[in-house]
Amino acid sequence: MHIFIAGFGCEVNSFVTARATLDDFAGHCLYREGTDPRMATPTNGHSDMVALAQADGHCVLGGTVAFAPPTGPLRLECWQHLRARILNDLRAAGPVDIVLMNLHGATLAEDGSHCEAVLMADIRAALGGDVVVGALLDLHGHLSPGLLESCDLLVAYKHYPHTDIAARAGELYRLAVATAQGRIRPRMVMIPVPAIGAFPTVRPAMADFVDWMGAMEEPHGILSVSLIHGFPWGDHADAGVRALAIGNGDLALAQAAADAIARRFWRERDELALRPIPLDQALAIVAAAPPGPPFVLADGSDNPGGGAPGDATHILRGLIEAGVEGAAVGLLHDPETVADARAAGVGGTFPARIGGKREACSGEPVTGMATVLCLRDDAMQRHCAPETPLLPVGGAAAIRIGGVDVVVTEGRGQTFSPDVYSQMGIDPLSKRILVPKSTVHFFSNFISITDRILYVDTPGGIDLGFRDVQFLHLARPVWPLDPL
Repeated sequence: MHIFIAGFGCEVNSFVTARATLDDFAGHCLYREGTDPRMATPTNGHSDMVALAQADGHCVLGGTVAFAPPTGPLRLECWQHLRARILNDLRAAGPVDIVLMNLHGATLAEDGSHCEAVLMADIRAALGGDVVVGALLDLHGHLSPGLLESCDLLVAYKHYPHTDIAARAGELYRLAVATAQGRIRPRMVMIPVPAIGAFPTVRPAMADFVDWMGAMEEPHGILSVSLIHGFPWGDHADAGVRALAIGNGDLALAQAAADAIARRFWRERDELALRPIPLDQALAIVAAAPPGPPFVLADGSDNPGGGAPGDATHILRGLIEAGVEGAAVGLLHDPETVADARAAGVGGTFPARIGGKREACSGEPVTGMATVLCLRDDAMQRHCAPETPLLPVGGAAAIRIGGVDVVVTEGRGQTFSPDVYSQMGIDPLSKRILVPKSTVHFFSNFISITDRILYVDTPGGIDLGFRDVQFLHLARPVWPLDPL
């Protein structure tokens, strides 16, 4: 069979001032299948689907693969260019039997367009109803009715952190081939749940939910189930939790499965949602604890993996003001401080002005004399998905200010692994507190050194407490913002 495979996405945060341009895609992941991949962060299942199709002897017709790091809405010229490029690739491919799209799901343009829904509607209009169309989704996408109508198959990651990308890519590929061969007849049902939040599957309640949900799948009845967590910081009418089930020719069976998923989630939502605690409470827990491995105080609200600026200073300032010794913070995005550290050199000191430069939610810069501990341009870290190659940290400096070690970087990136400290000469096991700028994706690697993990509630670009988030488009009422 002739299988067209392409990819597109960017997790868009509506509440930051940054805007995504073509340069953001070109510097991260923008290439055409059949050419050398250019991926700064290879985190998607595109290559998995290509490898499976080629191994089965199918003809892979490659389209553009375009992903940008999480940031603000796409500039219209960027969105229209990438939309046209993928559609032109599809036209140039000629007749196809299957289209497989590797998407994020939470890509929004400046004009409010849900880009993946528009793109898939374009693809369906170009192909007609006979070609099998499927898409792989991040569970933090927006599952809109339009996206559902344009596709025969939608499969989302089940785990957060996203450790099952390859497995879900394989699932989508196998279902699409079986559909094209007439061996199955997928029927999809989606049920919206009026809830927003973060729902990590590493926590016992959510892990149990995913296991229960996955047990519904069997080849002659329910082909696939997904729980879309949604991305509420992408302010859209279709943001929020969605239950999705695919039945084999049986719409009523799919409806019953999706209904069961939605109802159980609603009943257990308080237990499933991540509930961060105030910094002073977290520090009190640390102070009262016996000696042992380090505590992780996760700075999830300033997670660059959700479009936050990565330079918030709320926890750093709190550690210094509390006189905490033996803490390390990072990665903190601050190219100006990296340049100052380079000028001072290792062992040198300089008057620092750290963080608080990108967004109002970042807080004020932390000032004081800083000592340079390490300078590197070649530091690396592991991703949360074990099959993913090491990721570059880029230009970075480790500095000490007010008794706290801070890893500052030229680029903006999420903390995935304790490598960000050890590669910069900081022994993470020697510290009392580690502060990764990540909501959940740090967990897979940090759990190998400590199980003392606390999620801290601070202001930020993806404020987990939704304290000052001014939604304009989110469907209301919604839990936990409104009485329901």
